[in-house]
Amino acid sequence: MKHYSYLLSTLLLGVALSSCGETAMDRPDEGTGGSTVPEQRELLLTLQNKLSLASVGTRADIATTDEKRIDALDIYVFGSTEIDGEYTFQEKFSYRVDGSPVSGAGTVDVQNGDGAAAVNPTVLLRPKKGLYIKLYCVANHPKLYTLNAVTPAYEEYTAFTPLVQTNPGDPANNQIKTPGIPTEETFKGLMTTVIDPADVTSVIEPALAMVGANTAAIDLHDFSLASRLYAGIKLTRSVARFDVVNQVETSRFTLTGVGMGNGRSTTTLFPLEAQRDADGNLITYPFRDVTGLTDVNNGVQTPVFYSYANDQADAGYLILKGTYQMNQTDAPVEVNYNVNFSQIKDGTGSYIEINPNHRYTVAITKADPYHIDFTLTVADWEEGSDLGSYVPSNDVATDAITVTGDGVYTAPTKTISLEKTVGKKFTLTTYSNAEVDAKVIYSAAGNAWLTVGAVQESDSDDDLWSKKITLEVTVNAGPFTAYPDATLRLTNKAHGTTTDLKVEGTDAP
Repeated sequence: MKHYSYLLSTLLLGVALSSCGETAMDRPDEGTGGSTVPEQRELLLTLQNKLSLASVGTRADIATTDEKRIDALDIYVFGSTEIDGEYTFQEKFSYRVDGSPVSGAGTVDVQNGDGAAAVNPTVLLRPKKGLYIKLYCVANHPKLYTLNAVTPAYEEYTAFTPLVQTNPGDPANNQIKTPGIPTEETFKGLMTTVIDPADVTSVIEPALAMVGANTAAIDLHDFSLASRLYAGIKLTRSVARFDVVNQVETSRFTLTGVGMGNGRSTTTLFPLEAQRDADGNLITYPFRDVTGLTDVNNGVQTPVFYSYANDQADAGYLILKGTYQMNQTDAPVEVNYNVNFSQIKDGTGSYIEINPNHRYTVAITKADPYHIDFTLTVADWEEGSDLGSYVPSNDVATDAITVTGDGVYTAPTKTISLEKTVGKKFTLTTYSNAEVDAKVIYSAAGNAWLTVGAVQESDSDDDLWSKKITLEVTVNAGPFTAYPDATLRLTNKAHGTTTDLKVEGTDAP
């Protein structure tokens, strides 16, 4: 039986839902496009996929050019007669880097989508007028999948059917004659490419799937308006990235391939939630050949593998494949090493959960034919911050949350109602066995109407928990053009699990 010793330096931030967009924002370059007919409205989207570089010189760039490029983009438009009504599929706009058209979709062009430009990509589209619309973007993933529970099997989803309006030029009498297919909710549950363990080519490589949404409804009822609208959508990668640092002269190990055991097969789009295979099982990823990657065995941090998310209960592990050669006169020996994501015994130990949009670095320190020593560290893929060393512990106590002050907490739905008046505030109290971060995520950018105060920790008065957590949320001074729904996200620093509470703004009585 092989044994693997390692140091786990772990802390995961929660992965935010990939949504942000608002029609009020700084205007980018105007982009390109032909004429717009009266039945359409120009909308210029800025795709926010540019990530800063790490400040520490020993780190690799947060995102390579390959990881930022957009080879394909599909923008799905959903419409409704009511701002809070049911949204169904209205139309689709598509871009392909080779210029090829997409059946059933309007053609658009992505400016600065090669990943190398210093500015964010933009795309000009012309959605139909007549309804409230929402936008969902899927980059580098032309095919979407759904689970046929009868077979069971994952199948490509091809049922897109546009809605039909009765009187799009007459807002007072316009209705949806035939709803589109799918509904917004069905679409959000569609999935990305499914990993096939039996197919050696079924490997995740750049260009990487990215998703983003503008779920703040855009009003296109008025046919008399023709000015261009502007919106921004943040794109989030659907996978996690694994880097390796290996100096072959020190480790005597030459890395040739990387795979994963107990992995997830695919992920839903909105939100990103990794799924097992159609039979409900975990899978073994095919090996990705890394022999062509420059400096992969020369002590330079190198991205070598991508995967969908992996929960603690999955007991997942990275598989490093290669050869071990103690001396130049010895024949190389083929070896496989497992890099376990957890080391739990009798309910205690260290573990991490693999989340999308995070980077995991395996630094190999020593190897022999039967054993590997390594450190496993975690960093945020967006900002590059080193997430430090923590002893993983329990989650935030969701069943012990209390809200006092001006807020009203509804426990079954995890919703806090707060009057949209400047200075109104609530205090939230809960418990944890680890440090907690708190931040607000908005369904639409540009109207940050809430402020979260510093998280205060004190000795717990509950024997089940070591820390009492207190924080204050206050309504900011405007003016605001809207009060988008907000998510108060509490993140356990020990292992990155998150607790999301919805904050709804209510009108003053």
